[in-house]
Amino acid sequence: MKTATIQRGPSTEEGTFGKLETSTGFKCVTLERPADGEHPCIPAGTYQCSVRKSNDNYCVVNGVKDYRVYSVQNVPGRDNVEIHSGNWFFQILGCILLGQEVAQIETPYKTMMNGVNHSRNTLTAFMADMSREDFTLTIVEPPVKI
Repeated sequence: MKTATIQRGPSTEEGTFGKLETSTGFKCVTLERPADGEHPCIPAGTYQCSVRKSNDNYCVVNGVKDYRVYSVQNVPGRDNVEIHSGNWFFQILGCILLGQEVAQIETPYKTMMNGVNHSRNTLTAFMADMSREDFTLTIVEPPVKI
């Protein structure tokens, strides 16, 4: 079974950014909600992920919207946790966004904020890399500074 690991960085008011790497060598950045507040990032740990039909989120395959995305299973106290596209933490309620890099991006509110760019293309590449097969996701907290 394929695997993926998210190594989180420190959580900030703009979200919890991380780096994802799969067992096949695919790499991208991730964005989750901040660790504190409403709908915080999901707890560090190991989760099973499988493809399911989403009501809202999609990737693009051969120019066609494909509403099948990965669902993160058995997250404590959560339902409907997905890995999908988006740019800023305020677009999610506990899901994981994928992107090519962290960048300052203009929000719909005409302010600049750190987010992840090229998200839809990154999600599409991730879905292809994982062959839409089930996989194990491990989320690791940032190292503690002493």
